[in-house]
Amino acid sequence: MRILLIEPNIETAYILQKYLSQENYEIELAKNKKEALINIINLDFDLIITELDIPRINGLDIIKKVRQETDQIPILIISENKKLETKIKAFNLGADDFLVKPICIPELCLRMKALIRRTNDPEETKTKFIIDDLYLNSSTKEVKRAGKNINLRRKEFELLEFLIRNKNKVINRSTILEYVWDYNINTLSNTVDVHIKHLRSKIDKNFTKKLIRTVHGVGYKISASY
Repeated sequence: MRILLIEPNIETAYILQKYLSQENYEIELAKNKKEALINIINLDFDLIITELDIPRINGLDIIKKVRQETDQIPILIISENKKLETKIKAFNLGADDFLVKPICIPELCLRMKALIRRTNDPEETKTKFIIDDLYLNSSTKEVKRAGKNINLRRKEFELLEFLIRNKNKVINRSTILEYVWDYNINTLSNTVDVHIKHLRSKIDKNFTKKLIRTVHGVGYKISASY
């Protein structure tokens, strides 16, 4: 597995590179803007790990540039920045996970494996779903309802896909956070509710039959039946 590690702190970079290499990952190290952008042009990686504080470039811009090219490579943020607004920006731009420094390396490895496993699972990328008049194509990222195209943000799509894969099941918030965001359930605890609200405005708002249901005190489910 090829990993792009963008980390300007040389000591941290080499510690992570050494440890991850021992775990049989092939690590391409970028320590500054130039090295990061050169590697992003190729995008021949299974995962990108990036700091946000990079000399002469904002790590959020790294996420933007990658997402302009592909949605298929997961992005894991490692940063000393603990601000809620920064995390929200990172996730909204397309980051898949966020770890606050100092990093627990075994936890980092678990997060990496989860992201890579989810991305490389063929069932996650080549399955079509139909629930009532809602259509979702995981391969083309296409969503339609009653034949009308619906544009979703990346996390909205992943949330909808997760609900559909578990249709008719009630999924609690912590499970959604674990599988869709892959980060600690105590972080951004209202993230699920906010994304469900946005998803409903696009999927259900203009339709008589509502597919996304709230099970009060438990969580959410998607179902075609009343």
